[in-house]
Amino acid sequence: MKKYMNQFTCAIIAILLALSFSACKKAEQYYKKLDAQPEVRNEYQTVYGVGDTLILDGRLNAENQLEIKIGGVKAEIASLTKIQKVIDRAKIIITPEMGIGPDRPITISSGGNVIQIRSIEIIESSAMGQLPGPVKWQRVTSLSRGTMPLFCLNGKGTVFFWTVANSIIRIAKDGTSTQMFDGNTLTDNFGSFTINAFNAGGVDPLEQYAYFSAITTDSNADNVTNDIYRLCRIDLRKGQLTTLNRSVLPKTNPTHASMQPYEGLIGNVKIFQVTGIYPDRKGNVYVQLSQEQNAMAKLAADGRFKYLLNYNNNSQSNNPLPGVKTRQALEFSYAIYPDEGLLYARLQGGTVSVSLFDLNAQAEIYTNNFTYWNPVSSIYQPYISGTFAVLTLPSQSANLALPGKRLLNFYNERADRGVPATMGLLNFNLKRGERYAPGGVAAGIYTLSPGADQWLNYDEEGMIYGTANSKSVIVKTTYQ
Repeated sequence: MKKYMNQFTCAIIAILLALSFSACKKAEQYYKKLDAQPEVRNEYQTVYGVGDTLILDGRLNAENQLEIKIGGVKAEIASLTKIQKVIDRAKIIITPEMGIGPDRPITISSGGNVIQIRSIEIIESSAMGQLPGPVKWQRVTSLSRGTMPLFCLNGKGTVFFWTVANSIIRIAKDGTSTQMFDGNTLTDNFGSFTINAFNAGGVDPLEQYAYFSAITTDSNADNVTNDIYRLCRIDLRKGQLTTLNRSVLPKTNPTHASMQPYEGLIGNVKIFQVTGIYPDRKGNVYVQLSQEQNAMAKLAADGRFKYLLNYNNNSQSNNPLPGVKTRQALEFSYAIYPDEGLLYARLQGGTVSVSLFDLNAQAEIYTNNFTYWNPVSSIYQPYISGTFAVLTLPSQSANLALPGKRLLNFYNERADRGVPATMGLLNFNLKRGERYAPGGVAAGIYTLSPGADQWLNYDEEGMIYGTANSKSVIVKTTYQ
């Protein structure tokens, strides 16, 4: 009996040893397989431009037929080294063949093992842009102190200004200056008047009519205790001035009743502090109102005045303005393209929020929050091209609305980090951004001061016109 028990025990031990050996063998095979599988650290960036270098660190098993594909295209490995003696490092140059756009997949294979790692977005090279070549600022003409630009967006490169002598000057894109209106003597159906403060003005894209708003003085009896606001139209071809609206506001203790009616025929409504006038080519005029009337209104070609948007979100104000109330705060910068009836509103906080409004539909149709880039404090270069999800916008910028739901932004130079002045174009149809011109803008002696200078127009070749050096000069872009 004892003999059989010993034999049985030996058999059990032999089986256990065999199972243990088999388990060890399988574990060894498993770990060998696991060790043969590539593994990459998740430390690379989310966005790369064409020509940039993507660095992948990890266990790549380079000696075992390593292959890396980006966007389905086999990538050429520029260099393959070891760091810390055990970590593989592969450097790959991003190429156009990998595809421009978001979610470009990355797969790594070696020794028959294939893994997919986090995708990247590939953006255009800084050597790419909407224009075929890099641009520089070029002087068009100098400006006299006190000269105020009139809005005119027509793609012809012409700019208009209101002078301290109450005249209108047209400056062609070659710098030729022409006086279009002599306001030495101003007269309307109320008699002669003088301008105390010029508020805003604009010229229609056909360059036939100019509109302006001003606080005025005339000889009428109501002038003594009231401020007289005028909204006028000038036929630039005939030199004729017509007052479209004359509104009287008590100098002391104005009431809501004294500010109404808000809407109706242009001659009957009350219009006071105007900060922007934006005519289109169909005879309509968009009017920006400030202070208590913080809104965007429209003077239609048929002579009716209507509030479109009301962004008087001051909780202390109880002014019952008409128009669709927006969620934007009281103060924000904006650009407008009248011929498309589009308003681009820009509100800055932790991000730069850009909202697109259809003025005639009285609706906000799109909003996106961009990461903002500050030319003083940001340590990284700005992302100017790519999807809206990755773009960075300057913290302060000159803006210009362009046809086709596009908005142009200006990025100031950051010389200490090698970041040149640049123009970026937001395309709201494609929800993408791109450089307006390759590389940087050669600014030379000209500076676009945020809050002081502004872009005014563009021409048939895509060149941009605006003021520089605190509105002392008009400049344009031209090829370097």
